[in-house]
Amino acid sequence: MKMKVFSLDPWRRAACLFSVAAFSTFAANLAFTLWATRWQGETVEDGIGVVFEGGCSDIKRLNTAVHVVINILSTVLLAGSNYCMQCAIAPTRSEIDRAHAGRKWLDIGVPSIRNLDRIKWEKKALWLLLSLSSFPLHLLYNSVIFASTSVNNYSVFLVKERFMLEENRALFQNRTKPLDQMYEGFKNGVLKPIDASECLRTYGTPFQSSRGSLLLVTADPDITRNDTSYTMEYPSDTTPYNFPNEGTVEVYLMEPYRLRPPSTWICAYVQIEGACDDIMPKLLEAPQDWKPYNKTVTQFYSQETEEHCRLLFSATICWVVTGLNLFKGILMLFAAFRGGESPILTIGDAVASFLETPDNFTKAMSLKPKKAFTMNDWSQAPRQLHVQPQRKFTAGSRSRWTTCTLLYLVSVVICLSLLLRGFVIMEGNKSIAQFGLGVMHSKTVLNIGLTGQGSKYLLVNALLANTPQVIMSLLYFNYNALYTSLCMATEWDRFGGEYKGLRVSSTSRGAQRGTYFLQLPYRYSLPLLFFSGALHWLISQSIFLVNLEMYEPSSANILSRVRAADRGPTVSYMGESNLTTCGWSPLGTVCTVVVALVMIAFLLASGWRRFKNGIMPVAGSCSAAISAACHPDTDEAEAWEKPLRWGVVAEPCDEPRHCSFSSLPVETPTKGQWYA
Repeated sequence: MKMKVFSLDPWRRAACLFSVAAFSTFAANLAFTLWATRWQGETVEDGIGVVFEGGCSDIKRLNTAVHVVINILSTVLLAGSNYCMQCAIAPTRSEIDRAHAGRKWLDIGVPSIRNLDRIKWEKKALWLLLSLSSFPLHLLYNSVIFASTSVNNYSVFLVKERFMLEENRALFQNRTKPLDQMYEGFKNGVLKPIDASECLRTYGTPFQSSRGSLLLVTADPDITRNDTSYTMEYPSDTTPYNFPNEGTVEVYLMEPYRLRPPSTWICAYVQIEGACDDIMPKLLEAPQDWKPYNKTVTQFYSQETEEHCRLLFSATICWVVTGLNLFKGILMLFAAFRGGESPILTIGDAVASFLETPDNFTKAMSLKPKKAFTMNDWSQAPRQLHVQPQRKFTAGSRSRWTTCTLLYLVSVVICLSLLLRGFVIMEGNKSIAQFGLGVMHSKTVLNIGLTGQGSKYLLVNALLANTPQVIMSLLYFNYNALYTSLCMATEWDRFGGEYKGLRVSSTSRGAQRGTYFLQLPYRYSLPLLFFSGALHWLISQSIFLVNLEMYEPSSANILSRVRAADRGPTVSYMGESNLTTCGWSPLGTVCTVVVALVMIAFLLASGWRRFKNGIMPVAGSCSAAISAACHPDTDEAEAWEKPLRWGVVAEPCDEPRHCSFSSLPVETPTKGQWYA
């Protein structure tokens, strides 16, 4: 088998390597899926299980690393799929001859939809299956694994100093359980003393997960309307909850469908304009001046809790992605080993074929460019040479340039529009410096009616978050085709000034050279893969799944009463309550736009450059234009295996003279002369 693989044509070996990469990715995906569903199966509920649980900073780093790996694997699959699609769509010589007989031409060397109706049905089916299998793969791959963020529900109790004294406990005959729990927590050391600065830093974060209930002790004698009751205020309700006791109680929860930040109580009585998140830095400059509820607080006691951030997986999405991965690997293997006539994959393949067996349908058309065949001009009349500076973008079709540029620009405009809209509706400080890549923030949670619990909302939000990945795959397909056209045209133009061996996809002979990444040189194909992978990763960090898990510290049982009275029992599969939605990152969006603009600017700049020689007619990927340049006048034994140059090959007495590829000495065509 080893000898058989290495005896294959280079293009088949490359397809084999991509299929090996696809099967290796499948093995990794299958191993993870089996491990997750079997060994972590007890954690799976409603199709969602736990990979790892720990501190939120650790989960964040692990989630970032996992998604870097996922995007590397998906980029390899995308590149391999694109390669095999290009091999499948490439025409054979017999298919080209049939097309030319009907005065039609086919694309050579570039990914092309144009060839679909001119190739055999099995190749067409292979191309379609490879193409269609990419869409669900990119829609779901980045959502196989996702992070959850734990958010603590907590109570804030404001009490007088005398409440903290043991000898005064008998004075309060109508004590209720919540305050008793807080006092016992203080007495037994469950509640730890903190200062005002630490209180602000801890409870002032949008999603607080390291501490539970908070006890504020004040020397202010007037904290309630009377000494026999306290009020528990629920943020989403105007109805106060009154209980007989000493002090004031505030209860703050993350409301699943409003995502109200629990830190709003911190800024309730602050005489500073702005959103609470933006006021926080000013409060931290002078924490001793901060007065919660407009009271002077002398002591702060807080309940420490463990963070419960998790790295989660979707069992359903795992199996779907693994199945699609296997299917794509099988298709790549079929592309590598399918029989039949060898495809014409590069311009070197085409020139070699047309020199070995000239095409009678393009005889006496040596100066005819792609543009003429595009206008259906198949006449054999002589043409006058008009040497004028040509820019490389003429190698690509107008429709391809329009499609690629518009796709990029529309995507950039949509990103900028969403970014602008996000900033317009965002309250307070709108600097992107406060947001990280792929980091959830209370200001950047999408609240578009797709927030809820369970696998249904996970799937809906996964599709929403990964739709840009599909668009990016389409952009990659078009970008790759265009840049391949530019590289083809550059290589084609060099034959007008120097002798070079043909670059072929089959086993090279004589002066022939092996292919690059098909027609694309490695110095371009590898950076293109890198930037494509970087864009996929940036997109995954720009819009992403958000899973919030709400927890109740054990000493805050009063929350259960409020929840039971207002909402009924809480239903959850993890933690005390959870929800799934999407978040977006302004920084990630800006980085995505910048990289996309750099890529399109590089493409446009490359297309704006002029050809070095500018003598040869621009053939682009047009099979007819390439064929027209391959009609030598004299028989040359195996010329396609020798260094070739394009130029005037007919004797001076012949009128009109003729141009072609040849291994013999040729003349440079003269401006103003007529050539057949």
